[in-house]
Formats: sequence, C-alpha cells, structure tokens
Amino acid sequence: MPKHQPRPVSSSGSAVTYATWNPSDKAPNVTLSNGNLTAVGLSSGDCVRATVGKSSGKWYWEVTTAGTINSFGVGVTTSGTTITIAFTDAATGYGVIDIGWKGNNGSYTAGYTSAYSTGDIMGILLDMDAGTIEIRRNGVANSVMFSGLTGTFYPAVQGYTNLTANFGASAFTYSVPSGYNSGLY
Repeated sequence: MPKHQPRPVSSSGSAVTYATWNPSDKAPNVTLSNGNLTAVGLSSGDCVRATVGKSSGKWYWEVTTAGTINSFGVGVTTSGTTITIAFTDAATGYGVIDIGWKGNNGSYTAGYTSAYSTGDIMGILLDMDAGTIEIRRNGVANSVMFSGLTGTFYPAVQGYTNLTANFGASAFTYSVPSGYNSGLY
C-alpha cells in the first residue's frame, strides 16, 4: 500500500504547488502530456527540466517508465545545461541511463543498476545539504550515485521512453526515506 505523508503547507499556511515538467524548458522534440508529468522525446538527447530546482534540503520524487524502453536518462541538471543534448553528457548533469549505467560529463560507469524494464519506478533522492544524488530502483536502495553537487539542480529526463514523474501531488509507490521532503515543491 503506498504511503503518503500529509500535504506540505507553505509558511503562510496554504498548500504547496508541486513541480511538473516545464513546457518552457524543454527540447523542441519533447512532447509533454498528463498535466506536464509525462515526457517523451524523438531522440536520445531530447531533454526537459522540471519547474522547480533546489539548492538546499533533501528531496524525493519518483519517475516511472512506460512503453518501449529505448535510450533514456533520469537525474538532475542545472538551468544552464543545454537541453538539446543528453544532460548526462554535460558537466552539470547527473543521472542514470536505460542500461543501468550512471553518467556525468559524457563519462558512463556500468553497473549502477541493471537495465530498466517497462514499469520500473525510479525513486530519486536529491540531498543538496550533502551534495549527493541516489536513484533507487523499485524501492531498492543503491549507493550514492554522485557527490559534490553544488548550486541549484532541477529534475531532468531525456530520451525516447515515456517517463512519468510523480513530484508528490499523488501518493508515492514507495516510502519516502526518513529525513527527505515528500515531493518537490
């Protein structure tokens, strides 16, 4: 049964607005649907960033694969990273690609996880207080994927595969790790 924490409220007491994929911050060939929560591109380098970036705090969100698994990446990048190339090819992009390799600055390391399948859920743990990112697969913890992140980072996806984000407006499939904010807002 999915666990959902109470909806966060702002300092003024109103409900927060959760992130979506940003229709103004995407490659021209990226198509958004499902209230800007599902993204798919026409090439492996077609990227989109979320509407919210973070420079501090600990944040958790999920991304689910659908359809044919074909050349995708999930992770984080800065606002200055080019969105018409794979963000994992940039010095300021950090993520995991469809074959389970972690990537940054065009350098890829095999074995972070096994290759992804349709329906897999990636739980992204962005800890900007420690400067780390971890991506869990179907609730199974992995090691920290990258450390040393400084600045403001935005969730990002790239590629041909249908990728649907849950930034917290709906119940998460897996439990939010202790100490992390439930969603991105």
